[in-house]
Amino acid sequence: MKKGCVLLFYTLSIFYTCLSQDLSDVYRWSFTGIGGTARSAGLANTVTALGGDAMNATINPAGLGLYRKNDVMITLSTRLGNTSSRYIETASSAARLNFAISNFAYVMPVKQSNRDEEAWQGTVLSFHINQYNNFARRTVFSGFNTFNSICDFYAQEGNRTGVGDNTYFGRLGWNSYLIDSAGTNQLLPAIEGGQVEQSFDRFEAGRMGEYGIGLARNYAEKLFIGVSGNIVGAVYKREIEYTEESGQNASFNYILSRNGGTDGYGLFRSTYTDVLKTTGIGVNARFGILYKPNNVIRLGLHVQTPSAISLEDQYRTTVSSDFSVRIGSPNFTAPSYTDSIQGTYQYNITTPARMCLGGAVFFARRGFITSEVEYVNYLRALISARDNPLREVNRQIRQSFQAVLNFKVAGEVRLDDCHQLRVGFAALTTPLNPKAREYTANNSVQRITGWQPNITAGFGYRKQDFYMDVAAIWNLTEEKYYPYVLVDSPSPLSINRYTMLQIFFTIGGRF
Repeated sequence: MKKGCVLLFYTLSIFYTCLSQDLSDVYRWSFTGIGGTARSAGLANTVTALGGDAMNATINPAGLGLYRKNDVMITLSTRLGNTSSRYIETASSAARLNFAISNFAYVMPVKQSNRDEEAWQGTVLSFHINQYNNFARRTVFSGFNTFNSICDFYAQEGNRTGVGDNTYFGRLGWNSYLIDSAGTNQLLPAIEGGQVEQSFDRFEAGRMGEYGIGLARNYAEKLFIGVSGNIVGAVYKREIEYTEESGQNASFNYILSRNGGTDGYGLFRSTYTDVLKTTGIGVNARFGILYKPNNVIRLGLHVQTPSAISLEDQYRTTVSSDFSVRIGSPNFTAPSYTDSIQGTYQYNITTPARMCLGGAVFFARRGFITSEVEYVNYLRALISARDNPLREVNRQIRQSFQAVLNFKVAGEVRLDDCHQLRVGFAALTTPLNPKAREYTANNSVQRITGWQPNITAGFGYRKQDFYMDVAAIWNLTEEKYYPYVLVDSPSPLSINRYTMLQIFFTIGGRF
């Protein structure tokens, strides 16, 4: 599928060859955010060395071994996102509100024994659903371009690939009369030199999470080992509308004529719409250990295997054009044209493995401090399709991605026997290396931010075997976005900043 390849190259428009898939697919399914239970979210998911939370099945399954009672819980979440964009020196903003079920879990100790302090004493089984990525957001920007238009992009691609039915942007531009030979030996854009008002609106939705089973064992209340097997569920939806309207000073390379040339029509508006739905299913596994030498210190280590995900895109791309009278009587109805391409495409993505080391210090019953560091080598990500090895995309992965370290720190204070206060901070590093984050503005080379800060806070209430938790997460990300990419001319660029506030609420009980 040629879904947006260059025209809508999410974040990473750094090459112009039209590809079936692109780096945005690998980025989307490989990067992991913070979520799950409210307790874990309030601690910025810094639970590798803690245990005793259902989110351990999705982080360090060894922590399940600390359970002594059955536990059932559900977590609801809401997400408010705000986008601020700057495009051709014009500022825009948009907001999006989303609700979701972030977690559901049942933890069940199936075997407990205290007869031998040096032997295996317990086995714990868990069934869990955890969501760790939410793709809901909206991006809007607009500006007046005095240098070029999307018609230049259609002409570029038409001259490169042709305009036959087996091409993509060349065909769409040709059938919508946005490009034409106009008596020459090359394709020309309908409008030359810009002078167009450009508007972009992107609506995104979807999620990524896991459905799994976890198993942990407890040796002498000191060493805990665990494993979880997970089915990865992935859904992503995107709708884009990009429009251009010609200004009064627009220069036309050709005029559509009728009535023997006495009436002529120049391009007034062009619209690009793209609708995409991606669904996928995959598998991964986690292995972890947690060591508790005493009641003060805990150490944890876990490894996640690569996730092997099979995905299918359903897409529809439509390009339309509306012309207005430029010569002759304004009473004639101006023509309009449209063309669409739709289809499905199946491919596979293998995300990189993850390894995390954490530690925690407990202060009797007053609380604890915990931290961890995670290693992810995004250079190991791989994308392929049955009919196409996608070598160009994999080459771009090697050129644009990097190995990263993610750092997290969190703490909890017990206010009394029933109430707990939590705070956390996570610095998640982007998969993009410094070169891939570069862009040019005001005649200087700049970069979008290379990491995502996450500030978290939470509050917990426990009364006997009943508990409630609430947490809030604030984070910030940046994106560079080119609505289209030109080889021989500066491409228009939007710098988008996303601030997200997520609220989690967990209710559960032990028995």
